[in-house]
Amino acid sequence: MSDHANHPAAFSEAVPEDLVQYKRISLLAVAALLGGLLSPTALTSPFMWWLPLVTIAVAAAGLTVVSRRRDVLMGRKAALVGLWLALLSISIAVTHHVVRHQYLYRAAQPRCEKWLRLIVDGRVQEAHQLQMNITDRRPPGIDLDEYYEHDEDLAEDLDAFTKTESIKKLMEIGSPGTIRHSSNEAVLLEYFNQTRKDVIVQRYRVDYQQDGQPETLLLETRMERKLDLETGEIYWRVIGAETP
Repeated sequence: MSDHANHPAAFSEAVPEDLVQYKRISLLAVAALLGGLLSPTALTSPFMWWLPLVTIAVAAAGLTVVSRRRDVLMGRKAALVGLWLALLSISIAVTHHVVRHQYLYRAAQPRCEKWLRLIVDGRVQEAHQLQMNITDRRPPGIDLDEYYEHDEDLAEDLDAFTKTESIKKLMEIGSPGTIRHSSNEAVLLEYFNQTRKDVIVQRYRVDYQQDGQPETLLLETRMERKLDLETGEIYWRVIGAETP
């Protein structure tokens, strides 16, 4: 009798090892991939930055587990893709956040300094106009003294404006006061209907002389930047100033 007859199952020795032992995909690798696919949501708001950060940690854990148990687990490529997407998303989100904030701070500073200068120079009506919505302001060239004199509601608003503690103090300091930017504090983002609103918070110091002695008034200002999402038009408005 031939050898083939004595060993009918000899061909089974050539079966690949990976068909004998089934490998499971790592759940951590799957979670990392899903987190990576969702990580671009971090571009919408800093409140979503947690997602790519958590994904990075999950992906690192998944890669470690798969590496240690490669005989029974797979999913290294999935974890790497999730890790790459998360790193890319958080990098772009942070860079965009920092660059945008610096742009808003630089854009707000000259507008705010102009507003403060109007007050110390005694041009409170012009300063008050900058606190109004763009559609409610008077066009250039209008006699504001006459305009405020004939509008009782507006005159009352102006009176309340000048009686605000910080505004009253600035008026007392007058033109000799030196206005200096001190620091940038925050940018607050709000959405309302079809409008995106940024509130830029900054601090200024006004140096002046009182009874021959140097004095400093510290102020925290708020400037509003509105973007009409339909028309793309941008409007700036001073919210106000107060002592921190």
